[in-house]
Amino acid sequence: MFGAELLMNIFGIVVAILVLSILIAVHEAGHLLMAKWSGIRVDVFSVGMGKAIWGFQYGETYYQIGRLPFGGFCAFGDEENGDKEDTDPRALMNSPLWARLLTVIGGSLFNVIFAYLVMVMMFGIGFKEYQLSNQVAVPKTITSPVDQTIVESPAYKAGLRNGDTIIAINDENVAHFLQIPLALSISTSTTENVTYVRDNVTNTISVETIPDKSTGLDLIGVSPIAPAIVSEVMPNTPAEKAGFKVKDQILAVNGNPIQFFYQVVDVVRLGNPLSMTVLQGNVTNNINVVPTQINGLWNLGIRSEFPTKVQVLRKSSNIFTAFGMAGDNISSTLSQISSSLVKLFSGKVNVKENLSGPVRIVSITGDIAKTFDFALLVKFMVMLSLALATFNMLPFPGLDGGVLILQIARSIFKNNSKVEKAIGFIEQAGIILLLTMAVFVLFNDVKTLFFNKAPVVEEVEQTKD
Repeated sequence: MFGAELLMNIFGIVVAILVLSILIAVHEAGHLLMAKWSGIRVDVFSVGMGKAIWGFQYGETYYQIGRLPFGGFCAFGDEENGDKEDTDPRALMNSPLWARLLTVIGGSLFNVIFAYLVMVMMFGIGFKEYQLSNQVAVPKTITSPVDQTIVESPAYKAGLRNGDTIIAINDENVAHFLQIPLALSISTSTTENVTYVRDNVTNTISVETIPDKSTGLDLIGVSPIAPAIVSEVMPNTPAEKAGFKVKDQILAVNGNPIQFFYQVVDVVRLGNPLSMTVLQGNVTNNINVVPTQINGLWNLGIRSEFPTKVQVLRKSSNIFTAFGMAGDNISSTLSQISSSLVKLFSGKVNVKENLSGPVRIVSITGDIAKTFDFALLVKFMVMLSLALATFNMLPFPGLDGGVLILQIARSIFKNNSKVEKAIGFIEQAGIILLLTMAVFVLFNDVKTLFFNKAPVVEEVEQTKD
């Protein structure tokens, strides 16, 4: 048992490193090819950092794989840092501004192109994915992420009810549950127009959102609908004492048929004694149980089964629609990433909880790889590729965006020793800040993965959107 689990963990890590290596290779290949196309000399092309474990010379460029699987670089010689002793007209600092800028943006450009072409291929071939149903559960109250107090759910307050199907937010179509937080993440308003269907009637209401700094999302207080199947029974609770077990299916409460878990929540929160009809294995039993009150809420001490999922086939009708579908997917993902970065740097998101580095990315990628869901893994790789492209273009010294600005400054203040000295200082300070941030992110990743324990939630259901 232990051996099989260990092999799965190793498999996940290997796949994760392979995914990151591909994205880094694509990024650095963008710098390389744009430099070659622009006529700029490239001395070293490396995937991975540190001393080379393998490499070869081809033309003027040495191609290598570094010992550390994270990172990579293109070396243009000492002239890259402002040393103009290199008299080669093809050296980076001696090249025209347009060539330098094209070389700088080449990495991020190739990450976007790579992501786009991968999605074109995915939509062209077709793939199946499981999406959470956009039919939602709407509790009356939720725990506020602002001060952890019990507050009325914004969605319930606005008029949404259990079993409603959300089909649009601010005119953004919603076909499955995960598109709800996506639509909320790209909105700049605190009031959202939510369109839903109830009993074949379509309505639109305005919902006031609650900001959640731990995730950067605005909450409306809905959760994906779930079947009335028990996934966990908490110890020393009424449910455990009454004989509930994992995988039990609740068929009826007080004689009323039950289909979804929110129906159980509604009756439990009244606090009255309950007579429940439960399918346990192949046997139907009647269980009498009295809810108990914890943190101001009546509950039994059970959690629901995984939310209801709908299998969706994503396939274009022809190659032309594949390009269009891929374009929509890339545009939507870039908008979400950009919005997340804006919230991160504006203080609307808890940096400590949301800034991830290679350790956590490897962990997440490895977990996805162990599901053997190839489509999910590829989509996550596409998202990482776009995140890498966006992050690298931030106007920060040490990143491609910062290099872009400094190259323009060098061109404007050409042959100005004071400006060159100031740029050199900015570059060094930027590298120090990046290394400091890398240490912080590494520490945060390790702490999150190995030391943070999720708090036990004893409510009868968990509500997120």
